[in-house]
Amino acid sequence: MKTQKLPLFFVLCMSISNLTFAQILGPVAALVAGKQVKQILREASQIVDTKMANASLLGDALLSKGANELNVSIQNATLLFDKELNKTFEQLDTQSQKIIEQIANLRLSVERSTSQAYDLKDALIIDLMSVTGDIAWWSKQSFYVQRISGLAQVEQNYDYRIKIIGIGFGTDSEKKYARIKSISLNDKQNIPFLENKIAAHQSDINIDYRQLNDFLNPTKPNLIKCKIVIEVNEKVGFISKHWKKQTFELPFMLTLLPKFASKLTIEYELPTSDWVKLSDII
Repeated sequence: MKTQKLPLFFVLCMSISNLTFAQILGPVAALVAGKQVKQILREASQIVDTKMANASLLGDALLSKGANELNVSIQNATLLFDKELNKTFEQLDTQSQKIIEQIANLRLSVERSTSQAYDLKDALIIDLMSVTGDIAWWSKQSFYVQRISGLAQVEQNYDYRIKIIGIGFGTDSEKKYARIKSISLNDKQNIPFLENKIAAHQSDINIDYRQLNDFLNPTKPNLIKCKIVIEVNEKVGFISKHWKKQTFELPFMLTLLPKFASKLTIEYELPTSDWVKLSDII
């Protein structure tokens, strides 16, 4: 008998399958109870739109990061549940319910987020393993994004680099090969780039610094709409093998920060020297 190891993430999901609906979901129950998957994802997308607009207005890379995380999670789930979008939450199996619950939790977190001071390192990366699971579980899917780094970039005079980990990226195999077909920034189409396939499921994307610096705001961070189009080719069929080509889009926001984004004003007092009367100090 063939056995298959399940990732710990999903083993934990299965271990709570005997809990009640309310116990599993807690505060996010109202976001999913009785709703179809497509409605849950559509409502989460509306939060993305709102937060992206706020982030663009404020030039806030941290707000943008949260919205990016939710947006890419929704895209992953839309592909995963392609044939179950009309099912209600209650009709999903336990593993699928857990993914939807995680997305609902993320939605709640993003919805409650406000503009605040942040370290640049906190805005650089999104990693969705805790939301939609590890790549290993998605191995039969044609496309999946787990991690994007380089979401926030500081003005520079050499290539900007974005690193993506997921299915549809990295080195090719006998059964699947993929390539990044095009990149657009805002309304600027077909941006020149170089894709380096550094390992399985890992690609580095290098963009000429002059392409991004055209969008630079010298006084504050600027958010740029980035869209990457990926072409995935898979060998399919049992008797007559042939290649199947699919195209996927990965939209997200990049934050470009100027080298000098603010001015610092320092107030201080210096002691002064003057003649004083001896009687004033004794």
